[in-house]
Amino acid sequence: MEDSKRRGRNTTGKLRIKKEEIRKTVYNLEFNSYLSIVSLNFTFFTLNYLMISIIAVIGKNRAIGKNNQLLWHIPEDMQHFKEKTMGKTVVMGDRTFLSIGKPLPGRKNVVVTLDSAFKVAPYAGRRRADGVEISHSLDDILQKAKKSPSEIFIIGGGQIYAKSLPHADKLYLTIVDDSPNDADTYFPDFSGFSREVRREEHDNGEYKFTFLELTK
Repeated sequence: MEDSKRRGRNTTGKLRIKKEEIRKTVYNLEFNSYLSIVSLNFTFFTLNYLMISIIAVIGKNRAIGKNNQLLWHIPEDMQHFKEKTMGKTVVMGDRTFLSIGKPLPGRKNVVVTLDSAFKVAPYAGRRRADGVEISHSLDDILQKAKKSPSEIFIIGGGQIYAKSLPHADKLYLTIVDDSPNDADTYFPDFSGFSREVRREEHDNGEYKFTFLELTK
């Protein structure tokens, strides 16, 4: 009789333990599912929020150009620029486009100009200039970018950088260890971008420079 009672108590105790284990398992599954949903929502938000980026090569004094030309020609920076912008939309002013001379291949090129008569001439023996969209409003381009799932890059020049900076989410800067005193174009103050995402130091024997990625 006593043995039966003990077995009954043991069985009841085991059932309580099983119920507790099941309860904990269900709780963990629900909690993990909640975390997964939060993570997915955060990822979705991030992908759809980080849309407007600025990319530039600047000196320590924020100099970027002279006579509508870059101050430095650094092969590593050119490759870095290509890797970051390939397959994306690049937005530039008309003077920057003219200094490049043709649309950047593998990218959607948007040229912002106040000149209503501005046209893109054929290039490289082509009968027409394909792959270029002309816009007369930078604000319109930036508003469209905020609704787009794809990152766009502002690539210059000085006035376009200045007008775009308040709307930008991320900066890709190549900072050259140089402070030219004869530049006529400067990058705007970017002290509002205080979070360093990536830093990569380089020295190619001719220039010392840093690849720097910043967010607000």
